[in-house]
Amino acid sequence: MPGSTVFGSTAVLMCTPQGNPPQYTFHPWIHMVGQTEIRRLNGINTSRFSTLTLSNISIQDMGTYRCIVDNSITGPNGQINQM
Repeated sequence: MPGSTVFGSTAVLMCTPQGNPPQYTFHPWIHMVGQTEIRRLNGINTSRFSTLTLSNISIQDMGTYRCIVDNSITGPNGQINQM
């Protein structure tokens, strides 16, 4: 979800999948700017969600962050991993 963040602050991103069955494997978050992958970041994962904390936010942190998760069940698009 888009939002505004103040440089130098901390942002906490949360990924809460809603698959069935609800046993998830979380993969590293993907930081992108446009169609370019900038980096992969490990979140703090539980059995139900993943949290990514960005501290001391700077211009280098701008972009989109994607959470990749799977539960080993193929989705409607034929993929196991969902974003």
